[in-house]
Amino acid sequence: MPKMGIPAVPLQLADPYCYHLDTCLSPLNNEAALVFPGAFSADSFVTLNRFWKRLHLLTAHEAYRFMGNGIVANGNYITPRVTPRLEAILGAEGLKPVIVETSEFEKAGGSCFCMKMFLP
Repeated sequence: MPKMGIPAVPLQLADPYCYHLDTCLSPLNNEAALVFPGAFSADSFVTLNRFWKRLHLLTAHEAYRFMGNGIVANGNYITPRVTPRLEAILGAEGLKPVIVETSEFEKAGGSCFCMKMFLP
């Protein structure tokens, strides 16, 4: 793969329920991300703070219900569910939550972000 000028930073996941990075870290824009701090080792969480201006912390309840596994598209945050707290965070970042049903896919361990495909 050609160099992209983007640093690759290793992060250690520490929670068995957060088995992929996209279950506990969701970039919202170039400056802000949703993150479940309990998913990361202490050192990795410190590293995340160095790369984002604003980290919005997800609760375990939100993370384990795939609210951090959303997709940002056209001013929307596509997610299987939203809490009032998460809705306020999204609003502060200029995003509108769009709720989609993913319960069958969640049985396999993923949600919205896991179902997307980038097209050229």
